[in-house]
Amino acid sequence: MAKPHKAPTAKKPNPTLAKQLNALLHQHRNRAFWATDPMQLPARYALAGDTPNTEATAFVTALLCYGYRPSIIAKLKELEDRLGSPIYSYLQTFSEGQAQRHLKGFSYRFNKGDDLVWLLQRLYHIYNHHGSLEGAWLAANPTKSTQPVPLQHAMAQWMGLIVGGDTFWQEAQPYGRRYLCSNPSLNGACKRLHLFLRWVVRDDADLAEPVDFGLWQRALSPAELLMPLDTHVLHLSQQWGLLPKGGGNWKQAETLTTQLRHLRPHDPLAYDFAFMGAGTA
Repeated sequence: MAKPHKAPTAKKPNPTLAKQLNALLHQHRNRAFWATDPMQLPARYALAGDTPNTEATAFVTALLCYGYRPSIIAKLKELEDRLGSPIYSYLQTFSEGQAQRHLKGFSYRFNKGDDLVWLLQRLYHIYNHHGSLEGAWLAANPTKSTQPVPLQHAMAQWMGLIVGGDTFWQEAQPYGRRYLCSNPSLNGACKRLHLFLRWVVRDDADLAEPVDFGLWQRALSPAELLMPLDTHVLHLSQQWGLLPKGGGNWKQAETLTTQLRHLRPHDPLAYDFAFMGAGTA
């Protein structure tokens, strides 16, 4: 298992780029973003004040956030139609046999119905034992000292709990399950896990209508998060001189986030809206 590395240092973005990023942030950090983004699915429950269904739907949505956005949204809607209820509500009467019947024939790229049945089974266990995914994070990372736990280690501990133990990644697992559940200890970018954390930790407290959900109040603060480094964000970061050429990984996500913290120390991931907006301008 790869060891976590030291967080990099990074220079502040130049004034011209900082001005551009702030303009894009101001333009695109609003709920119009939901219309074309998969987060529109958990947003329905957030607007209704339904925290458990917001969290559970956000997690499954984030794990399936790979590929073309309209296809992701269509498949997530199909998933919910097959289940007949929101994900957390479905888990209240979960049975593996029923889930297998409901998800027979479901397919989205690398994932089949059996992968989703397994994921729902794991979530059923997590919610029964820890009450929420945030509760699972706290259980996986009990506070034992005043020193903050590095995010990479904390996320690895949490994911190990979700998948049923660290041996999950050492055993012969179906490819779809392994693809769904990244192992942060391998130093990949873990874009989908960081996306989920953005949704549930950020709260947009300065906006009259928050975009992210701000559900988690105990596990993490927005200042601790890392940018979800997908291909689009990676290419723009390289184009703007924020990152060197090469594939995305955990270190590059840290490097980019460190630079953005110079501009917005308590909430660097607000700039995720700037990056996404730059792709639609």
